[in-house]
Amino acid sequence: MMILVLSLSLFHNLFLGLEVTYLIPSTKCILFIAAFLSFLTGILLLCALLLYHQKLRQGQAVYYSSYKISWIIVTGYLSVCLFMASGTMSLLECKHSTKICACMTLLPTSQRESQDIEESEGSVKVTSSPKAAMPRSIVHTREDSPNRPRFQMHRVTWAL
Repeated sequence: MMILVLSLSLFHNLFLGLEVTYLIPSTKCILFIAAFLSFLTGILLLCALLLYHQKLRQGQAVYYSSYKISWIIVTGYLSVCLFMASGTMSLLECKHSTKICACMTLLPTSQRESQDIEESEGSVKVTSSPKAAMPRSIVHTREDSPNRPRFQMHRVTWAL
């Protein structure tokens, strides 16, 4: 079960990384898949930790030895909480993105905003300078002597 939790956790992190770097689009379906992976991984990790505690208690009754909870178990429970928070954040982002999309399609632009856009587009003028001629060529040819063969030597430099 822990191998399954580890595999799902790695896949969830890969999925979130691809979403954050915009390699996959952030659509409603993608956000639901991220939330599902997060909740599934958190629930499976919680089940694995509870099963681990149960086996430790059974072993304590059989072997009459005691155990104390270490920081590893606390870290496991913290990971469960973080997986649940990640799933919740994915669902909230999905809810937020649907609100934004609905607002953009329902609210028309006002007449004043459209006039401002037209004025700003008309205020940009392109002018050309007479001194802005063609730049110098960066390929220099060298023909030192007429006895050389017909090929030319080229030297490329950066024109500054």
